[in-house]
Amino acid sequence: MRNEITAQATAAIYIDPKVDTIFEIGGQDSKYISIDDGVVIDFEMNKVCAAGTGSFLEEQAEKLDISIKEEFGALALSAEEPVRMGERCTVFIESDLVHHQQCGAQKDDLIAGLSYSIVQNYLNRVVGDRRVGNRIFFQGGTAFNKGVVAAFEKVLDKEIIVPENHDVTGAIGVAILAMEERTWERSGFKGFDLSQRRYEQTSFECKGCPNLCLIRKVSVEGEKPLFYGSRCEKYDVIKRTKGSNIPDLFEEREKMLFASYEEEEELHPCSRDRDTQDSLCLRDVSFLESLLHRIRLSGGSFRCHEQRTDSKRVENVVSETCFPIKVSHGHVLNLLEKGVKRIFLPSIVNLKPSHPEIPNTSACPYAQSFPYAIPSSIDFKKNDAKIFQPILHFGFGRDYLEKELIQFVNHSTEGPSR
Repeated sequence: MRNEITAQATAAIYIDPKVDTIFEIGGQDSKYISIDDGVVIDFEMNKVCAAGTGSFLEEQAEKLDISIKEEFGALALSAEEPVRMGERCTVFIESDLVHHQQCGAQKDDLIAGLSYSIVQNYLNRVVGDRRVGNRIFFQGGTAFNKGVVAAFEKVLDKEIIVPENHDVTGAIGVAILAMEERTWERSGFKGFDLSQRRYEQTSFECKGCPNLCLIRKVSVEGEKPLFYGSRCEKYDVIKRTKGSNIPDLFEEREKMLFASYEEEEELHPCSRDRDTQDSLCLRDVSFLESLLHRIRLSGGSFRCHEQRTDSKRVENVVSETCFPIKVSHGHVLNLLEKGVKRIFLPSIVNLKPSHPEIPNTSACPYAQSFPYAIPSSIDFKKNDAKIFQPILHFGFGRDYLEKELIQFVNHSTEGPSR
C-alpha cells in the first residue's frame, strides 16, 4: 500500500540510503518514521493535538507580531534564556505564552520557548519511546524554521539533517514510486512534462455561504481548470465520467431509509406524533413510523447553503466531542424551534453483526450516551419538552429488541396507542 508514510520514506531513502529516522512536521500534522536498511519498520502520526505542527507556530508568531519566515528563526537562535512552556495542548501553551509576556519575558526568549515546546510536544506525543537513530532527516515545511532545528539538536544531542526540498519530499516520494511502478499508465497522472506546459493560477472568494472560502483556480493549457481551497465539495469534487453505470450510492441509501415497509399498517386514529433527530443512528424513518407513527425529522446538516444546524452545535456542547455529536445538538435545537414537545432519542448500544466472525458490534460510546448528555447543555423543561430515552440492542436479535420496545411503550406515559 502506498501512502504518505511510504512517500516520505521513499524520498528520504532516495536522497540518502543510510537514513534511519525521519521527523516530518507539516502545517497540520506530524509523522515519525523509523527505517532499517532502506525498509520502514515503524511509524506514528499525531493523534489529536495540533500544538506540535507548523500552523501552531505560525499562529503564535502572528500574535507576537513577527514574521514566521524572516524573524522567527533568528530570534530563537539569539535567545539567552528561553522560557519553559512544556509540551501540553495548544490552549495551555498559549496561556503560558501570555503569562510569560505579562512577567516581562523578552520576545526572543518567548520564540525560543515556543521552539522547544514544539520539539517536546513532538518527541513526547508522536515519537514516544520509539527508537531515534543517528541519521535523522527533518522533513516538512516546519524544517525551514532554524529555531526548531536547533531545539531538536539541543534536546537530542544529535545532528539533524534538513534535506534539500524538504517541504515537498512527500511529492517527490510519490513521483519516484509512480516512475518505478509506472502507475501513471493506468491513472490520471498528467505526465512528467507538466512543468513545461503553460498554466495560470488565480483565486476568488466563493459567496455561496457565510464561510466565504478563498478558492484557488489552476488552469492548465488544454485542460479543464482545477479548484481547491473550499470547505465543501462545490468546486473540487470529481465529476462522474460520462457513460458510467455506477449509481449514486448516497441517493440509493436515502431511498432505502425512507422507503415504506411491505407490511406497514394504517395509522391508528389515536396515535400521537413523535419527533426524532435526523442524525446518528436515527435515520430509518419507515421503521420508526411503524412503531411510533407520524415521525417528524429535524432539519438536515448542510455544509454551505444552510449553516444553522451546524453552527448551533458548538454553542451548546459542554465538552469537546466529534463532529457528528456536535451536529446532533443542533438537530435537537432544530426540533425545539419547531415546537416539538416529545423527542425520541434512544440509546442504541449495539448493531446487528455484519459478519459471523465479527461478534463485537458496539455503537460509539458518545452515540450511546448522547440521550443522557444532551440535557446538560439544553434546558428541556424551559421548552416544556420531554425526551424518550429507551435502551435498544439491535445486536441481540429480533426477539430481544421486541421485548425492549414493548417495555418502552408500556412504561411511557405518552406511549402510542396500539
